[in-house]
Amino acid sequence: MLLLDRVIEASRLYAVAETTITQYSKFYCAGRGVPAWVGIEYMAQAVAVIGGVQALEDSDPVPMGYLLGTRNYRCAVPWFDDGCVLRVRCDEEIVDGNGLGAYNCQIATGSFDIDDVVAHSRLTVYKVPAASKTMDK
Repeated sequence: MLLLDRVIEASRLYAVAETTITQYSKFYCAGRGVPAWVGIEYMAQAVAVIGGVQALEDSDPVPMGYLLGTRNYRCAVPWFDDGCVLRVRCDEEIVDGNGLGAYNCQIATGSFDIDDVVAHSRLTVYKVPAASKTMDK
């Protein structure tokens, strides 16, 4: 299930992606938009972009990742309104050698100025190591 529309910027350490809320958006409710809790999945998919960049740069297959949890997901709005363009930014905070990582994420309705950020959280993710790397152990 792909919820993001486009990647704006991406590197080994951060990603910025966008999605526009329309009647065709997954989880869309007529007259309301998309519920704010879907923002967690927008963030998780932006984290996946980081994993994809890392894999491509290392010539590894793109790994499977699992969202393990969120810490303090806060959203200033109950719904993401129809027509709203959401910009999602995730920054890698730490990743251990076993594939566990923490990412600081934000959702903004414009730039990432304090007034534009409508949601933020810290996501904990498990990235499945590349098969060739696990066989070496």
